[in-house]
Amino acid sequence: MGSLGVGRIFQVVQKPQLRLPFSDLAFVSSLPEHYLPQSLKENIGRVKWEEYNRREGIEDVPEQPIVVRVPIWRRILKLLKILLPHVGLNVLLLSYIAMGATVFIWLEADHELEGRKAKVKHVFDIYSQIMNETIALTNNQSDQATIVSRMRPLLESLSRAHEYDDKFTDTNQLWTGEQDGMTTRWTFAAATLYALTVITSTGYDHVTPATDPGRIFTVFFGLIGIPLMFITAADIGKFLSEIVIRTYAKLLAMWKMIANLVELVRTHLFDTDVDSIDSMELKKSKKRNASSLDDEECEDEEDRLQLPIASYFTLIIGYCCVGSLLFNTFEKGPVWSFIHGVFFSFNTITTIGLGNIRVQQHYYLALAVSYVIIGLAVITA
Repeated sequence: MGSLGVGRIFQVVQKPQLRLPFSDLAFVSSLPEHYLPQSLKENIGRVKWEEYNRREGIEDVPEQPIVVRVPIWRRILKLLKILLPHVGLNVLLLSYIAMGATVFIWLEADHELEGRKAKVKHVFDIYSQIMNETIALTNNQSDQATIVSRMRPLLESLSRAHEYDDKFTDTNQLWTGEQDGMTTRWTFAAATLYALTVITSTGYDHVTPATDPGRIFTVFFGLIGIPLMFITAADIGKFLSEIVIRTYAKLLAMWKMIANLVELVRTHLFDTDVDSIDSMELKKSKKRNASSLDDEECEDEEDRLQLPIASYFTLIIGYCCVGSLLFNTFEKGPVWSFIHGVFFSFNTITTIGLGNIRVQQHYYLALAVSYVIIGLAVITA
């Protein structure tokens, strides 16, 4: 056992009242029982050896923690388990909107096209009546072709003026005098926006169901889609809220750090007190002691952190400004301006109404749908 072991045994046997470190107690517990007095054996029996590594004053070198490398596929799988419910919810919502748009086109497109053609035919019949009455009043049967060629463009201009919508350019007006080249308004983009506005309770002026099956489908589509929309919006809103609050917390921490640096510089430059250095060192030691507590409470502070009301209004106005830039990029009617875009965006995200926009590009459709969904999430966050 060596001289060191003999000396330690002598200390324990001759002076059992000594307070030995846990490493010595562990050594003593391995000795034969006849080496130790009865009182020491009882005390050693009360020691919780599985906890002595956590006691203060231990002399043994702490064991190094075993680092287990997690395979990358397990980390990817863990990330997918976190992301899939959120991504799946958004995919389900978008698929539901696309399905609704397809059904609306199937139910409404032909009926809407037939109705518009019938309207144009009725307008042309009125044209003929006006021109016949004009010829009869002038009693000029020989120059009938001249009267028709001069009056027909005027009547078509009157129809275009009656159907004119200042939200669109002249080339994108809804009125057309050609029955053969007429196309339905129920395009996939228009149907998608209508389906979106049904489940967001916003409303869309460009198209609306005119058949009884289409109206019945709208009711049931909204009954299922509105809860799905608000669940998805709440999920997106929670995600955005966490990002905003964490960013706000980081900005506050940065501001505090800058304030501390300014205070430190001011103290060094202007404090002439002899004890200033000692007091500064005392403050630094207190900060070091409190840093561990600050790290543990950081997440709790972020959970309790509330944004100022002014920042909420700023966020909404800023989002409406982004929407104004988006819609003014694609909408070129005379009425469109930055202020009108802000007004239009506010009406959209507050579910007042999407208004009358005509989406023709697929990427514009994707941007518009994303803007409405995220905007509703921002409002409900």
